[in-house]
Amino acid sequence: MILSKLSAWFSNLTRTNRFLLNLVLIFFIAWLDWITPHEFNMRLFYLIPISLSVWYEKEIKTGIFFSILSTSLTYYTDMSQNSFNLHGFYLIWELLMLCGFYIIFVVIVHKINKARVTLQQSEKKFRNLFDNSEVGMFRTRLDGSEILDFNEKYLRILNYTRDEIKGKPSANMWADKSERDMMVKTLIAEGHVTDLEFDLLNKQGEVRRCITSLQLYRDTGILEGSILDITDRKRGEETQLKITERLSLACRAGGIGIWELDIVNNNLIWDDQMFNLYGITPDKFSGTYEAWRAGVHPEDLQKSEKELQMSIRGEKDFDTEFRIVWPDGTIHTIRALAFLQRDASGQPINLIGTNYDITKFKLAEEELQQSNQKWKAIILAS
Repeated sequence: MILSKLSAWFSNLTRTNRFLLNLVLIFFIAWLDWITPHEFNMRLFYLIPISLSVWYEKEIKTGIFFSILSTSLTYYTDMSQNSFNLHGFYLIWELLMLCGFYIIFVVIVHKINKARVTLQQSEKKFRNLFDNSEVGMFRTRLDGSEILDFNEKYLRILNYTRDEIKGKPSANMWADKSERDMMVKTLIAEGHVTDLEFDLLNKQGEVRRCITSLQLYRDTGILEGSILDITDRKRGEETQLKITERLSLACRAGGIGIWELDIVNNNLIWDDQMFNLYGITPDKFSGTYEAWRAGVHPEDLQKSEKELQMSIRGEKDFDTEFRIVWPDGTIHTIRALAFLQRDASGQPINLIGTNYDITKFKLAEEELQQSNQKWKAIILAS
């Protein structure tokens, strides 16, 4: 208790006051060394101010200064009391030995302090990252008996307070215990689990879909891991899937094909209906822009490509008609629509569009025109 109070008092002094206090201590010890019998060696007491200077100043220069000063005072005392026993070589040798001892002591203590400060800073940095992470972080036991540590995000996912969840069995958080059993088996076999999806129960008993990655420390049976609530993302994916399925059904019913052209990578994607429209099978499709060109009627190719490039440059919407030639030689007429997607810098990246077969409408239109011309000729002849 007394030492801790003295330490706190000493650390609260200004740097200058600590330096002056160490000087006073050294000269006081030198005075005691002067008045005490020669058999009573005071040299070890010089370590007190040296230790204080190194421990609190965290600077090696200050400690070395006090080391040399202490050694010099020691030899001044020895020479004054026992000059007849001391010779030049002996003095230099012992001076170097003791001064070296003090300096080594200073270096060791300084390195200990430096390592301690570095460790404290590292622990503080890790703790800040742990507490402020946007992903839930936690430490539990493999047997699921206790939650040992966690961050704020982990609490928000579970809707518990810190006091409510500390020490609570982690096994109770799993909605499906069979999922946890599989996780434990994988950890025992491999020592880690990556991106495991599971159902978690929060405080209100609501099931949340989560994804976790875990590391097992076999010697302690402790798990460290991260957890992310993906419930909203999963619901969004399910909703998107339903919309896509309904759209696909509507397109199939209407004979509409959907395509996407990756302009940057020259990658063309077709849905199943597109293959039906062009009379080919997926294994005959290379998935590039050139695959589409190969199916367009030669007489319509130049016009279609020109309109496509104008659309990519942003000069007009892609809204056109062109003929295609099936592998069996039959000719079909296609109506094509598309909209352009751009990146943040305004550069075109994708074209997403539709095709549908208007051959029957074109044939009906031609028959109607021929019929009109026939009736017009009859009327004029009469």
